[in-house]
Amino acid sequence: MIPDLKSLWTFGLVFACHVLVISAGDSVPVLLWGGDGETSPPEPVNPLYKTSRVDFEKILNRKLGKSLPPLLVFVRDSFCNEDITQNKENLKKIKNAGTIYLPAVESPMSVFESLSSYNLTMDDDLESVADNQLALVQATDLDTVPEIYSSMRESSPNLIAALTGRSCIYSRSERVRRAAAENETSLFFNSSSGEVLFYASQKPFIKMADDKDFVQLTKLSEASYADRKNRTTILGLIFTTPDGSKLTFKFNFTLIYGYYRLINLEYSTTSDVNHTGEILLTSRDRISVPRNFSYHCSQKTIFRNGSIILNFTDLQIQLDARGSFGDTYNCIGFTSIPIWTGIFVTAILALIMIWGLTMIMDIRTMDRFDDPKGKTITISALE
Repeated sequence: MIPDLKSLWTFGLVFACHVLVISAGDSVPVLLWGGDGETSPPEPVNPLYKTSRVDFEKILNRKLGKSLPPLLVFVRDSFCNEDITQNKENLKKIKNAGTIYLPAVESPMSVFESLSSYNLTMDDDLESVADNQLALVQATDLDTVPEIYSSMRESSPNLIAALTGRSCIYSRSERVRRAAAENETSLFFNSSSGEVLFYASQKPFIKMADDKDFVQLTKLSEASYADRKNRTTILGLIFTTPDGSKLTFKFNFTLIYGYYRLINLEYSTTSDVNHTGEILLTSRDRISVPRNFSYHCSQKTIFRNGSIILNFTDLQIQLDARGSFGDTYNCIGFTSIPIWTGIFVTAILALIMIWGLTMIMDIRTMDRFDDPKGKTITISALE
């Protein structure tokens, strides 16, 4: 069975994005329909490849047959698959069993114009097309194509029509492959030995005692760390503000029973006119991480002391790394809710089984039986 126009349009639109690449220049789509509907269909055409001029000539001759029916060709100066996509709803009005859709044909107009057995006519006001006549109609508006074809078919039932163009001119957007730009807002520190790693997805925000809004510290001027007897590690970050002053943050970690714990965070600034020295900032979250794990517990880590607030986003720290972060410790206990649920259900089933076994063990058998050769057991009414 020959597929109808709707199925051909659906098939063509599925490969539209692939066809657009090959439909530039003199390769244009061709829609061929009409006739008595009894002609055998051509061989299947792969929509991903361009149909050559010779192959299209064979397809057209097979469609026309030996009877040389009237041929009506709608021509556009520029015709691409985008035009078909944009006008698919209107072109669906064309229904014919012998419809052929070729998404990319090499110079189809040269094939139509070289039909020696046809008389070429170029008139936009034709009322009918006779046999052995080829009529070229300028299709400035695709909405009128179904109407013109319907009116022509009334006088010529075996009319064959085609819709194509002389070229395909469109601006194709090129995909440029570029290297990913570095994220200048992130904060990352890696010691020379690769042992201490510090990361935050954004530079820290700080709110001073006299400020109303948070200010982002964008310039990290110095970062260092010191390891004291493998027990205490001090990580220092020095930021430079726009006014030239320096803000120093010292993270004091101590190894206790296999856990690195942040004891305190010392904050100081060179612009402190009162010379109050270092200020200890504390966090509500307990920053503690097992050895060989990286700390990454919350999206925002806040340190404060009165009106001074320091905010880190996606903070991740590891003090015994080997050049890269290890497994993350997200402050989730090893006994999670599903584990507790399994233990609870197992305990209930165990209690039911123990109760059942106890009931079975408490069953007692008879210890007295009736002897058929001896005296029968008689139970009086008083007993």
